Amino acid sequence: QFARLSAELTHANSLGYNGAILQALAVHLALQGQLSKETFLEQLITHMEDVEADDKSLTDARALGFEDLPFSRRLKKIKEFLELSSVPKADVLFELGNGIAALRSVPTAIYSFLHCMEPDPEIPDHYSSLQRTIIYCISLGGDTDTIATMAGAIAGAYYGEEQIPPSWEQSCEAFQETQKLADSLYELYSQRL
Repeated sequence: QFARLSAELTHANSLGYNGAILQALAVHLALQGQLSKETFLEQLITHMEDVEADDKSLTDARALGFEDLPFSRRLKKIKEFLELSSVPKADVLFELGNGIAALRSVPTAIYSFLHCMEPDPEIPDHYSSLQRTIIYCISLGGDTDTIATMAGAIAGAYYGEEQIPPSWEQSCEAFQETQKLADSLYELYSQRL
Protein backbone atom coordinates (compact mmCIF):
# COMPACT_ATOMS: atom_id res chain seq x y z
CA GLN A 1 0.00 0.00 0.00
CA PHE A 2 2.77 2.46 0.95
CA ALA A 3 4.75 1.60 -2.18
CA ARG A 4 1.74 2.34 -4.35
CA LEU A 5 0.88 5.61 -2.61
CA SER A 6 4.43 6.93 -2.76
CA ALA A 7 4.88 5.89 -6.40
CA GLU A 8 1.57 7.45 -7.46
CA LEU A 9 3.07 10.85 -6.60
CA THR A 10 5.42 10.58 -9.56
CA HIS A 11 3.86 7.87 -11.75
CA ALA A 12 0.46 8.36 -13.37
CA ASN A 13 0.62 5.00 -15.12
CA SER A 14 0.00 1.81 -13.16
CA LEU A 15 3.06 0.15 -14.68
CA GLY A 16 5.19 2.64 -12.75
CA TYR A 17 3.55 2.16 -9.39
CA ASN A 18 3.09 -1.58 -9.87
CA GLY A 19 6.85 -1.76 -10.39
CA ALA A 20 7.32 0.05 -7.09
CA ILE A 21 4.99 -2.43 -5.40
CA LEU A 22 6.95 -5.34 -6.85
CA GLN A 23 10.28 -3.87 -5.74
CA ALA A 24 8.98 -3.19 -2.22
CA LEU A 25 7.56 -6.70 -1.98
CA ALA A 26 10.86 -8.23 -3.14
CA VAL A 27 12.76 -6.31 -0.44
CA HIS A 28 10.14 -7.29 2.16
CA LEU A 29 10.47 -10.98 1.30
CA ALA A 30 14.27 -10.75 1.25
CA LEU A 31 14.22 -9.31 4.77
CA GLN A 32 12.51 -12.49 5.99
CA GLY A 33 15.82 -14.35 5.80
CA GLN A 34 16.35 -17.80 4.34
CA LEU A 35 14.28 -18.31 1.23
CA SER A 36 14.14 -20.62 -1.71
CA LYS A 37 14.16 -19.05 -5.13
CA GLU A 38 11.00 -20.94 -6.02
CA THR A 39 9.04 -19.82 -2.95
CA PHE A 40 10.26 -16.24 -3.38
CA LEU A 41 9.07 -16.16 -7.00
CA GLU A 42 5.77 -17.89 -6.24
CA GLN A 43 4.99 -15.30 -3.58
CA LEU A 44 5.86 -12.47 -5.95
CA ILE A 45 3.77 -13.97 -8.76
CA THR A 46 0.74 -14.58 -6.54
CA HIS A 47 0.82 -11.05 -5.16
CA MET A 48 1.43 -9.37 -8.50
CA GLU A 49 -1.36 -11.29 -10.22
CA ASP A 50 -3.72 -9.73 -7.67
CA VAL A 51 -2.17 -6.26 -8.02
CA GLU A 52 -2.26 -6.32 -11.83
CA ALA A 53 -5.82 -7.64 -12.10
CA ASP A 54 -7.47 -4.27 -11.42
CA ASP A 55 -9.09 -2.35 -14.28
CA LYS A 56 -6.52 0.48 -14.35
CA SER A 57 -3.58 -1.93 -14.58
CA LEU A 58 -5.22 -3.90 -17.37
CA THR A 59 -6.20 -0.73 -19.27
CA ASP A 60 -2.75 0.85 -18.90
CA ALA A 61 -0.94 -2.31 -20.05
CA ARG A 62 -3.18 -2.67 -23.09
CA ALA A 63 -2.92 1.04 -23.97
CA LEU A 64 0.86 0.72 -24.06
CA GLY A 65 0.73 -2.44 -26.16
CA PHE A 66 1.67 -4.87 -23.40
CA GLU A 67 0.02 -8.13 -22.55
CA ASP A 68 -2.20 -8.41 -19.46
CA LEU A 69 -0.33 -8.90 -16.16
CA PRO A 70 3.06 -7.88 -17.61
CA PHE A 71 5.00 -8.04 -14.33
CA SER A 72 3.55 -11.45 -13.48
CA ARG A 73 4.48 -12.74 -16.93
CA ARG A 74 8.06 -11.54 -16.53
CA LEU A 75 8.27 -13.17 -13.10
CA LYS A 76 7.19 -16.44 -14.72
CA LYS A 77 9.92 -15.94 -17.34
CA ILE A 78 12.43 -15.53 -14.49
CA LYS A 79 11.21 -18.85 -13.11
CA GLU A 80 11.86 -20.45 -16.51
CA PHE A 81 15.34 -18.89 -16.67
CA LEU A 82 16.26 -20.22 -13.23
CA GLU A 83 15.38 -23.75 -14.32
CA LEU A 84 18.04 -23.56 -17.07
CA SER A 85 21.71 -24.26 -16.45
CA SER A 86 22.70 -21.05 -18.21
CA VAL A 87 20.91 -18.09 -19.75
CA PRO A 88 22.65 -15.84 -22.29
CA LYS A 89 22.60 -12.17 -21.33
CA ALA A 90 21.00 -11.43 -24.70
CA ASP A 91 17.99 -13.51 -23.62
CA VAL A 92 17.79 -11.68 -20.28
CA LEU A 93 17.85 -8.35 -22.09
CA PHE A 94 15.26 -9.43 -24.67
CA GLU A 95 12.80 -10.91 -22.18
CA LEU A 96 13.33 -8.70 -19.11
CA GLY A 97 15.10 -5.59 -20.40
CA ASN A 98 17.64 -3.12 -19.08
CA GLY A 99 15.81 0.17 -19.44
CA ILE A 100 14.61 2.88 -17.10
CA ALA A 101 10.92 1.93 -17.23
CA ALA A 102 9.82 -0.21 -14.28
CA LEU A 103 8.70 -3.04 -16.55
CA ARG A 104 12.17 -3.15 -18.15
CA SER A 105 14.14 -2.84 -14.89
CA VAL A 106 12.41 -4.27 -11.79
CA PRO A 107 12.11 -7.84 -13.15
CA THR A 108 15.74 -7.64 -14.28
CA ALA A 109 16.80 -6.57 -10.79
CA ILE A 110 14.90 -9.50 -9.26
CA TYR A 111 16.41 -11.95 -11.74
CA SER A 112 19.90 -10.58 -11.07
CA PHE A 113 19.48 -11.10 -7.32
CA LEU A 114 18.22 -14.67 -7.73
CA HIS A 115 20.76 -15.55 -10.44
CA CYS A 116 23.66 -14.36 -8.29
CA MET A 117 22.71 -16.41 -5.25
CA GLU A 118 24.90 -19.00 -7.00
CA PRO A 119 28.35 -18.36 -8.48
CA ASP A 120 28.43 -16.96 -12.01
CA PRO A 121 31.26 -18.29 -14.20
CA GLU A 122 31.85 -14.80 -15.60
CA ILE A 123 32.37 -13.25 -12.14
CA PRO A 124 35.44 -14.18 -10.05
CA ASP A 125 34.70 -16.47 -7.09
CA HIS A 126 36.15 -14.14 -4.46
CA TYR A 127 33.17 -11.78 -4.75
CA SER A 128 30.27 -12.16 -2.31
CA SER A 129 26.72 -12.81 -3.51
CA LEU A 130 25.84 -9.15 -2.99
CA GLN A 131 28.87 -8.04 -4.98
CA ARG A 132 28.07 -10.56 -7.72
CA THR A 133 24.57 -9.14 -7.95
CA ILE A 134 25.84 -5.59 -8.50
CA ILE A 135 28.55 -6.69 -10.93
CA TYR A 136 26.08 -8.79 -12.93
CA CYS A 137 23.66 -5.86 -13.21
CA ILE A 138 26.41 -3.61 -14.48
CA SER A 139 27.43 -6.24 -17.04
CA LEU A 140 23.94 -6.10 -18.56
CA GLY A 141 24.45 -2.51 -19.72
CA GLY A 142 21.60 -0.09 -20.21
CA ASP A 143 20.25 1.68 -17.14
CA THR A 144 22.77 0.00 -14.86
CA ASP A 145 22.48 2.43 -11.94
CA THR A 146 18.72 1.89 -11.66
CA ILE A 147 18.86 -1.89 -12.00
CA ALA A 148 21.92 -2.34 -9.78
CA THR A 149 20.39 -0.11 -7.10
CA MET A 150 17.16 -2.11 -7.03
CA ALA A 151 18.96 -5.47 -7.12
CA GLY A 152 21.38 -4.22 -4.48
CA ALA A 153 18.47 -3.25 -2.23
CA ILE A 154 17.03 -6.76 -2.49
CA ALA A 155 20.43 -8.42 -2.01
CA GLY A 156 21.31 -6.07 0.85
CA ALA A 157 18.03 -6.86 2.59
CA TYR A 158 18.74 -10.57 2.22
CA TYR A 159 22.47 -10.76 2.97
CA GLY A 160 22.90 -7.80 5.29
CA GLU A 161 25.60 -5.20 5.49
CA GLU A 162 28.22 -7.86 6.25
CA GLN A 163 28.58 -8.49 2.53
CA ILE A 164 29.35 -4.85 1.71
CA PRO A 165 33.13 -4.64 1.45
CA PRO A 166 34.81 -1.78 3.35
CA SER A 167 36.30 -0.46 0.10
CA TRP A 168 32.76 -0.02 -1.29
CA GLU A 169 31.63 1.71 1.88
CA GLN A 170 34.53 4.15 1.66
CA SER A 171 33.77 4.88 -1.99
CA CYS A 172 30.10 5.69 -1.41
CA GLU A 173 29.15 9.29 -0.93
CA ALA A 174 27.34 9.88 2.39
CA PHE A 175 27.72 6.23 3.43
CA GLN A 176 27.48 6.95 7.17
CA GLU A 177 24.28 8.95 6.76
CA THR A 178 22.84 6.26 4.53
CA GLN A 179 23.78 3.57 7.05
CA LYS A 180 21.98 5.49 9.83
CA LEU A 181 18.91 5.82 7.62
CA ALA A 182 19.01 2.10 6.77
CA ASP A 183 19.31 1.19 10.46
CA SER A 184 16.32 3.42 11.29
CA LEU A 185 14.24 1.92 8.48
CA TYR A 186 15.10 -1.60 9.59
CA GLU A 187 14.14 -0.74 13.17
CA LEU A 188 10.77 0.58 11.99
CA TYR A 189 10.29 -2.48 9.82
CA SER A 190 11.12 -4.82 12.71
CA GLN A 191 8.62 -3.08 15.01
CA ARG A 192 5.81 -3.76 12.53
CA LEU A 193 6.46 -7.51 12.40
